[in-house]
Amino acid sequence: MKLIPRIKEGSAKAVIAGPLGDFPGNPDLVIIESTPENIMWLGLAANFEEGGRLNFNSSIFQAECVDVTTVPYLTGEVNITPGCYGCRQATDIPSEHMLIGIPARLLPQIVKSLEALSQKAMQTVSEKGVYLLYRKELERK
Repeated sequence: MKLIPRIKEGSAKAVIAGPLGDFPGNPDLVIIESTPENIMWLGLAANFEEGGRLNFNSSIFQAECVDVTTVPYLTGEVNITPGCYGCRQATDIPSEHMLIGIPARLLPQIVKSLEALSQKAMQTVSEKGVYLLYRKELERK
C-alpha cells in the first residue's frame, strides 16, 4: 500500500468524471476500456512519432483507481493495466478488456498517429499475411 502512487493531498480541488462526449470542459485525462489489440494500437500511437519504449506501472490491485488515473496524471504518460479484481467485481467490464489512461494533452498526437497507422500498418495486420503464409506452408507439407 505504501508504493501506490498518490496525488498530493490538497493539490486538487475536485475530481470530475464522465463520458468524453458529454464532458463539461477540457479533461486532464481520458480513460479507454477496450480489447488488447485496440489498446496496443493506442500505445503504439503514443510513441509512434518519437519512438522509444513505453513503461507501464501497475500493481494489478487498483487498476482504475490508480493505474489509469493517478499514474498518467502524475507522470504525463500513458499507462496500461489489465484491470484488477476490484474493477472486475464492481463493474461490467468484460473479461477480455483492459484499460489505458491517456493524458489529454497527448490526444492530438495520438489521433494523428492513429490516422497514419490506419493507412498501412492496421490494414497489413488485419490481413494476417504472415500467418496465412505459415498456414499455407503447413497445409502444403
